[in-house]
Amino acid sequence: MEEDLVVKLESFSFTVNQAKVYLCIVQSGKTRVGQISKITQLHRQDIYKLLPKLEKMGLITRTIDKPFMIEAIPIEEAFETLILKERKKSEDRILHLENNYKDMVDSI
Repeated sequence: MEEDLVVKLESFSFTVNQAKVYLCIVQSGKTRVGQISKITQLHRQDIYKLLPKLEKMGLITRTIDKPFMIEAIPIEEAFETLILKERKKSEDRILHLENNYKDMVDSI
C-alpha cells in the first residue's frame, strides 16, 4: 500500500525519499526528525536536507522549538495548492509557446 502511495507522490515530482518522509509525517501527526529517521530508515542528515523542499512545496510546517516539531498541512489543502501551482505552470508554458509561435509566424 505505501509503495503505491510513493508512486503516486512521484507523479507530483516527489523523490522516493521525499515521499517516504512526507508519508511518515502525515501518518505520525506532529513528530521529530529522530522519529522520522527511525520509521523511514533514512539518516537524520538526509531528512534535514529534505524538509526545506517539503516546506517550500507547502506540505509541512516546523515549530520554532528546539528540537523543532514537524507537522503536515492537511492533505486536501496541500494537494489542492500543488495542483493549482501545476495548473498555473502549464498555463504559463502554453502562453509562452503561443507567443513564440506568433513571433515565428510574424518573422517568416
